Amino acid sequence: MIDIINCAYQIQDEFLLKDINCSIAPNELVVIMGANGAGKSTLLKLIAGVLSASSGKLFIDNQLIKKYSANQLALKRAVLSQHYEIAFPLSVKEIILMGRYPYFRNHPSTRDLLIVNEVMSKMGIENLADRAYQTLSGGEAQKVHMCRVLAQINGEEQKNKFLLLDEPVSHLDIKYQYHLLEIAKAMVNPNTAIIAVLHDINLTLKFADRILFMKEGRIVHEHQKKESLAISVIKQVFDVEASIINLPNENRQWVCF
Repeated sequence: MIDIINCAYQIQDEFLLKDINCSIAPNELVVIMGANGAGKSTLLKLIAGVLSASSGKLFIDNQLIKKYSANQLALKRAVLSQHYEIAFPLSVKEIILMGRYPYFRNHPSTRDLLIVNEVMSKMGIENLADRAYQTLSGGEAQKVHMCRVLAQINGEEQKNKFLLLDEPVSHLDIKYQYHLLEIAKAMVNPNTAIIAVLHDINLTLKFADRILFMKEGRIVHEHQKKESLAISVIKQVFDVEASIINLPNENRQWVCF
């Protein structure tokens, strides 16, 4: 369980986050949405422990996040960021194996290697295993890093794991956007939660169990999957006019702009 209590994040006199209160439990896919500059990625970095709150408290499983060592935190959560710079000449398989680093000291076990192969198969990139990472397209690189974080949270050493995805489909075509989110959704279970930043409201409505809508550094609306999304929320958060269509065959809504 992640509990965020009255958290703010401030740079000099500017608040990037303010009055953040929410809880995230395993067995749900939570999407954070909002306009550019709303604080989505900053909130995800706060949850990841990459940034420290200027005020307030953030707990993971009833322990303050700052009490976790780097390795303990790596066993609890994996993070897919927007940008990666890999300076060393590594193969795709070596990049994915990085996700297993918290689980071994000097040499990967047979199980570590098996997990790497499993996640490559799941993402359909077995053919890239021996490719140099620097030769990949943006979309291919995104799939590789998704494999890395899947490998990282694929372990029994810790309970209540969290997969944090910052704009995970930004470099992917439509087919693989759905493919990646289907894989993420399949990872949700009583021991695992997914927290993602997405920009596509219709993808979000299809896959999310809960949506946190942000504006100007605050969570201004929380939407549950079983509820109907109101047009007024779209207007408030994104400042655009929209209409909403109900898709009865899929038991969800579709937003038209």
